[in-house]
Amino acid sequence: MEKKKNEIIEKIDQTFEVKQKMPKTQKEKIYKRIFQDILLAIGISIYFIFLNLGFKNIAEEVFAIDLKVFSISILIIAIIFFEYSYKHNKGKTAIYGIEILVLAISTLAASYLLEIYKNSFSIVICIFSLIFLIYYVIKSIRVYKKMKKEYYESLSDIKEIIKKESVQEKNG
Repeated sequence: MEKKKNEIIEKIDQTFEVKQKMPKTQKEKIYKRIFQDILLAIGISIYFIFLNLGFKNIAEEVFAIDLKVFSISILIIAIIFFEYSYKHNKGKTAIYGIEILVLAISTLAASYLLEIYKNSFSIVICIFSLIFLIYYVIKSIRVYKKMKKEYYESLSDIKEIIKKESVQEKNG
């Protein structure tokens, strides 16, 4: 009798250990999603670095026109993302479309800030870049926590037990 109890306790312990450790495939899925966001943040930072270099090396009139062209080009990319997400019903792609739209608006705002803050335009571009970086760091943390929480909630049997009990109470 005592031997059976110990075997049952060991099986329960093994089950809990397996459920507490996240499998490698799930970790890779989470890291892949975070890596995409970090790559996008790096790409946007590089974009702002090039804007800063353009401001320092290109004539002001030409640079102002370049900013407007960049803004329209990025806006077209955002529209493509919106259309794709609408046709395929993908929320993640729609969120990327919104982020790209904000980048287009930021670029358009930069063209007007160029006229207002000619002397401190480099600082304005750095601030834009920092805002995007902070956003993506916060987003990556939230995505990591959300996906981890969803995984552990999928392992929990409590919701299923509660549903079964509530159905039994209604029928009983």
